Amino acid sequence: MKTARIALEEEFATDHRKLTRGFAALLEALKTAHDDEARQVADHIDLVGGPHIEFEETVLYPVVERVEGPTFASQLYSEHRTAFEAVAWLLKHTEKEPIDDIARARLVDQVQTGLDHAESCGSLMGHLTALDESQHETFLQKLYACREAGRRWSDYCTSHEPNGK
Repeated sequence: MKTARIALEEEFATDHRKLTRGFAALLEALKTAHDDEARQVADHIDLVGGPHIEFEETVLYPVVERVEGPTFASQLYSEHRTAFEAVAWLLKHTEKEPIDDIARARLVDQVQTGLDHAESCGSLMGHLTALDESQHETFLQKLYACREAGRRWSDYCTSHEPNGK
């Protein structure tokens, strides 16, 4: 039988794979000026990323902050906001006009931040594995609850401060 710890690790890693693939596809679409595709991918990231971001910011990052300190946790929240700025901009600017070079360069930088974060944030798994089994079960249920709520990243951001509160 799979333990709650293993299930939590697998679910967390699955979320990160989805976000990593999404940010990589978004970066490629922006770099190759496939603007309609970039908007579609941004919409997908907004949809699939919302529950995971909500879980990280409301459940995981407070634990990380207690262990690693507020400076490290603040950096994690900041990386989320930077990546979200690109997603939000693309969701807002749905016109068929091409993205200008200045906006594209900014978006590429923001999306790269999101990609780097998604690729490296899996290292936070150690904070999850250090919990006892009952906490694993609690965290797993909270992750499932975030997924069940199905809140988009954009909806989550409009109702929470940048520090997840």
